Amino acid sequence: MSKGYPRAQRITRSSQFRLVSIKGKRIRASQLDVRSLASPLGYVRLGLIVPRHGQSAVKRNRLKRQLRELGRMLIVHLPVSCDVVIRCRSEAYELSFEEIHLEIVRIVDHLRGQFEIVG
Repeated sequence: MSKGYPRAQRITRSSQFRLVSIKGKRIRASQLDVRSLASPLGYVRLGLIVPRHGQSAVKRNRLKRQLRELGRMLIVHLPVSCDVVIRCRSEAYELSFEEIHLEIVRIVDHLRGQFEIVG
């Protein structure tokens, strides 16, 4: 069994990103901006936006891998139906994996409250 998550659980089209950005509720973390929007699909879809911010491709790809892994572990298995888009700010490049993990945990807690998930 693959540890990744299927394409169906990812936001991949620019129109989908735009919809969540325009209509979604904003959750602001210190180095991440998150938008979430209720969805009729029955599961969580995750989209990542990692701008260059003048950083190297190596740093950008490492940050994307870390966010994908944390999203796979913590976000896509929430028992709620919504689309979540995470956009990194330039300060996110300076964070350690543990600091990013704490940010994502705070976001998950906020999503649980926003969609009234018990447990």
